[in-house]
Amino acid sequence: MDLGSINSELMQIQHSVFSANLNRDEKKEELKRLQEALKELEGCDTDYSESKDLCLKPEFTTKTFHGEVATDVEGFKEDELQVSYTGISDEQLSKAKTEISDQMEVIEEEISSMGENITTMESRHTSLMEKKEQVKDKQ
Repeated sequence: MDLGSINSELMQIQHSVFSANLNRDEKKEELKRLQEALKELEGCDTDYSESKDLCLKPEFTTKTFHGEVATDVEGFKEDELQVSYTGISDEQLSKAKTEISDQMEVIEEEISSMGENITTMESRHTSLMEKKEQVKDKQ
């Protein structure tokens, strides 16, 4: 290998390492945003759990509605409204949290792979630098 081709390859590797570091930093930032979103969703989950009794208010009595209507309204609130309300937390929020966690795992694997590639490129760079010195010494 001559000095010109070594220098050319060194520049390509430097560019690739720089680009890979930028991509890895972007992935780290994406992971950070997902972690924050997951934390926020967990807060929503807590808020939903703490507020589930609100869908049972106001209470209807025989003074508010007459007879069977009051019983029907109360039954609807307990049997359907509260079940639907808790379904948001139990199903939708859980699904969203799972999807975010899965995406976080994918990104963590990508970051790890990028790190390995960067290490490989840096090793190649070091090897070429040594080769460059050997070629210089022979001239």
